[in-house]
Amino acid sequence: MKASEIKEKMSKISKNDISSFFQKNWKYFTAVILFVVLAVVMIKFSSGNKDKDNGLSTEQSTESESFQVDAVPEINTLMQNYYNAYAAGDLATLQTYATPVSENEQSLITMMSQYAESYQNIKCYTKSGLEADSYLVCVTLDLKFAGVDTTAPGMEFFYVKKNEQGALYIDNLYSSFNRHYKEQPTDNNVENLISSFETQEDVIALQAEVQANYEKAIASDENLSNMVTVTIADAYNAWATAIAQAQQQPATEEPATEETPAEPEAPVEPEAPVEPETPAEPEVTTETVYTLDKVNVRQEPNASQAIRLMLPSPAIDMVMIGLSA
Repeated sequence: MKASEIKEKMSKISKNDISSFFQKNWKYFTAVILFVVLAVVMIKFSSGNKDKDNGLSTEQSTESESFQVDAVPEINTLMQNYYNAYAAGDLATLQTYATPVSENEQSLITMMSQYAESYQNIKCYTKSGLEADSYLVCVTLDLKFAGVDTTAPGMEFFYVKKNEQGALYIDNLYSSFNRHYKEQPTDNNVENLISSFETQEDVIALQAEVQANYEKAIASDENLSNMVTVTIADAYNAWATAIAQAQQQPATEEPATEETPAEPEAPVEPEAPVEPETPAEPEVTTETVYTLDKVNVRQEPNASQAIRLMLPSPAIDMVMIGLSA
């Protein structure tokens, strides 16, 4: 049919004909309109439910998520580089992989590097983190101590995310050290996620497996047992004492300055009997030294518990579990 013929037929249709057509079929038009409205409502309802599903707690999603073993090669490389720097005591390099690292934690790493020869057989178990491209990571490994043939199995947790350049790094705010001492503030949402993660069945099962392997290793090698229960424990006590004394220095210096003005009063007296009293002053200082020693001794029985809570090294974490057993 030509366009001219269509135009001629359309011109013959009057407005009255159109009005009459709508009046006769208004029920059908109403049904169509209602159908469209219902369709729009259903679309909005379904999208709202989808948003609710996406808003489910991350704790629930990680509970249903299974471990991915060595599934992200970049994380394995990150952990290997981190532990290489840790064993070498290379703090500058280590902080390119993990940040932030406090001064106290740096001193702890330096102490540990004197005994750790290498970290071997690194395996990474991952689940999704709170943000996009973030990961909850359990690392299992074997720690080789210098001069000891048998390695000590260990396990540690890390929170890994991407920096502004898109490279993965260890968010060290959630290291074992900072999570215990809280030297630097953390995100409560991430903390809650980690706490939930640590209570999940597969995480607990992995911890139990590593613990059993650790106990076998300790029982099989007396040198490893001595390294863990004596050498490392003593090194930790020395480190912890040094940190405590450094923190107490400002408090101890204040009373020392207050006592200095009292000293000139003794030489003011011209009497000879006053002179023998001066040797009594060094005796007081020696008593203070003995008191500090006694404090150190009292701290030693709690070393295993303190080390387990403080040390970020995975193998040392297991070492301290062995000490407290």
